[in-house]
Amino acid sequence: MAKYKKASSGKEITVFASVGILVGSGAVGCGGSASRQQDWFVTDIATGRINLDSVKDAFETSKDIGEFEKRVNEIYEGDNLVLIRVEDKEFQKIISGFEDLNQSNAIEEANDDKLFSITLEEKKYEVYGYGYNHYYYWGGDYGDDDDYYYYDDNRLYRNWLRYDNERARDRLTYQTDRERAAQMRRDRDRFRSSSGYAAQRSANKDFFSQQKARNPQAFSSRPQNLSRQRSTYRQKQMSRIGASRAAASPGGIRGGS
Repeated sequence: MAKYKKASSGKEITVFASVGILVGSGAVGCGGSASRQQDWFVTDIATGRINLDSVKDAFETSKDIGEFEKRVNEIYEGDNLVLIRVEDKEFQKIISGFEDLNQSNAIEEANDDKLFSITLEEKKYEVYGYGYNHYYYWGGDYGDDDDYYYYDDNRLYRNWLRYDNERARDRLTYQTDRERAAQMRRDRDRFRSSSGYAAQRSANKDFFSQQKARNPQAFSSRPQNLSRQRSTYRQKQMSRIGASRAAASPGGIRGGS
């Protein structure tokens, strides 16, 4: 296998783990709130960065789509779930991950932000990042060109492609539904209170640092890399932080007088 290009998140998370913590903490009402707003604005959570090396590893080792999407939501540190869609296109299978920005528990492309896609064929697969993950690309082979029967024993082929090669093309084969999303949220919340989450956050931090060092220009958080959905989400969350700060301040308590 050959790795061609990688990178990872922008500014490391050093202040707040999530906007929920930021809004719910007393720190929002303290001095320097504007600075705190800006601190959140550039965190990996606000930008939608995800450790795509870990996502790639999860894709290679998961026994089915349910295990994969559960693992992706353990990797991602954002406030919202990552919902998964699987499509057949010609002789490819395309697996995409969207952050559920409006928390509808369903993929709505007009509102949600695409984080990554994985394109899988019989002899190779590729991983692409989107938005602030745009810099990330991985491509490689997983099969032996001289041994067709190798695929029957290959995890990627067996779990993702084996039963779909002769089916109709250009169709949706899986999408996280609302009931499944609700269960994933419960699973994710439990995971975030475990030592496994601390270990994953450490791995994410290392990944982001490594990728930033390798390709700082591609890794930079430039506005043109934001989707419209992500831009809208960030503005709404910043307004939410500002409103909570005003309500918690002495002026807010006195009705702004």
